[in-house]
Amino acid sequence: MAAPLRELQSESIGVGEIHVWLADLAGLPGPGVLDRNVLDPAELDRAARYTRPRDSARFAASRACLRVILGSYLDKDPADLRFAASPSGRPALAGDNPGKREFSLSRSGDLALIAVSLTPVGADIEIVRPRAGLADVIASRFSAGSGVSTCTAPKASRQ
Repeated sequence: MAAPLRELQSESIGVGEIHVWLADLAGLPGPGVLDRNVLDPAELDRAARYTRPRDSARFAASRACLRVILGSYLDKDPADLRFAASPSGRPALAGDNPGKREFSLSRSGDLALIAVSLTPVGADIEIVRPRAGLADVIASRFSAGSGVSTCTAPKASRQ
């Protein structure tokens, strides 16, 4: 991130720019900096539906990050932001949105990726996890030549 979230000032974005923010949800400060007070009732309800507390905390932290970041672009209190679905079903800012800021939020594990732009934008993040038994799956689904070449490829290129 360009600055710790508690130090964010007013952000501006130009035409043709995409600003990308990466948040380490496990490393975020505790209550008082990113607490659930900025979330709306629907977000709090969704966070409460997670069965594992860690997943609930990750969801809440990612939504709080999104609100703080978008609030810095709009000069608004993060708790005052409202969201709705766009005509295509994507999450969008509702109400007063000068400059028509677009955003995308993706989470995987302890990471969240947030992209902000003046045009529709998409972002995705995925944690690469080791796959136990991958060689057996490849051997059962592909010809011997392709399975051998995949399994003997350098470790970094096996994903």
